[in-house]
Amino acid sequence: MASLEGTKLAIGGNRTEYALIDAARFLCALLVVAIHTRPLSTYTELGNFLLDKGICRVAVPFFFVASGYFWAKNPMTAKHLGKFLRRVALLYVLWTAVYYPIVAESQDMNHYLRRCLLSGSYYHLWYYPAMITAAVLTFCAWKLFASETAMASQPSKAANSSGNSGWPVIAAAFFFYIVGCMGESYYGLFAGFPGVVKWAEAYFALFWSTRSGLFFGFFFFALGTFLQKRGWRMNRNRAGAALLISLALMFAEIMTLRRLDIAKDYNLYFSLIPATLFLFLWLIGEPFGGEKASGSRKPAQSGKSSRGEIVGAEREALFEKAPVASPIWRMLRKSSVLIYGIHLWFKYYGLKYAEMVMAGTATQGAGAQVQRMAELFVNNSFVQYLAICGLSMAFAAAILALERIPALRFLKYLY
Repeated sequence: MASLEGTKLAIGGNRTEYALIDAARFLCALLVVAIHTRPLSTYTELGNFLLDKGICRVAVPFFFVASGYFWAKNPMTAKHLGKFLRRVALLYVLWTAVYYPIVAESQDMNHYLRRCLLSGSYYHLWYYPAMITAAVLTFCAWKLFASETAMASQPSKAANSSGNSGWPVIAAAFFFYIVGCMGESYYGLFAGFPGVVKWAEAYFALFWSTRSGLFFGFFFFALGTFLQKRGWRMNRNRAGAALLISLALMFAEIMTLRRLDIAKDYNLYFSLIPATLFLFLWLIGEPFGGEKASGSRKPAQSGKSSRGEIVGAEREALFEKAPVASPIWRMLRKSSVLIYGIHLWFKYYGLKYAEMVMAGTATQGAGAQVQRMAELFVNNSFVQYLAICGLSMAFAAAILALERIPALRFLKYLY
């Protein structure tokens, strides 16, 4: 749910790489797989709840923040917006084509086109139309409400400006996020208001969920844009401490919602905002020692080993915004998009084949070991999670290898 599209898409061709953000994208893609496989459910219902409805839910907001952040490095013009939208739309069309056979086989095809436009062509593909909506809304809101200074190409100017630097955009987006929370995690609060429920059900008949570009993606994409335009940074020690506090608040909020039994789902709730914000600020923040990210390190004191300088340089290569030479970060970035896109394909056909093996219709005389593997895939959620992650990563590696062949260069459009 990329930015699963990756830095290349998010910044429209700027090759500056942020190693930690690329690594975080990859890990977030694995968290999305966990949402759809519930890996701990075989062993502990509460543990799976905290993982699925808590930690894993940071993944998608992070993708939106990262996309908004890198997109905003470009001039905020209709031309750059169009380039971004075309790329996201192409990804959506291609992955919709990949999942169309599954949809045709397993779902009601009535109103399929409407679903593609309004709520996503398959369960996880809602992310792409939501990204398009979020980008358009952020662009329009920034043009309407933010000052020209806030859109200056130099973040420091925006950060030091005394004028309107995007706060009205954040406020407007937050209003819609509140509405989204009322339609999801806090939905039960309105059970006693028939008029509200009637309007809500009419909305859900069209859009299925408030987890959409307007009520969900808009805020986080605008937040990423805001961070870029304002040039915000934070010391990593402080950001890390704030992140831990935010995670504690997250667990407290979802456990309260669970106890009250008012949540329709857990895609939107309020503690996701500080958790996502401080995670991102930790990733892009100032070094642990408190020096400026763009500044030079303090000179080494006499008598100290040069090993400390080497370790510091290695740390900066990972944490700072300087270009990183290692191709591993590009591979992780691209793999995150591919894993996100393909994992439910492997889940659907993996379960289908495993159930056929268990029923004895897939392979005549399947060995006991094959039967056992099929049973584990179907009945053990953690084994299913590991298998789908492994297959998805193998698929990503294969695509990245094959797209180097000139005749198969078109495969790059999958990420």
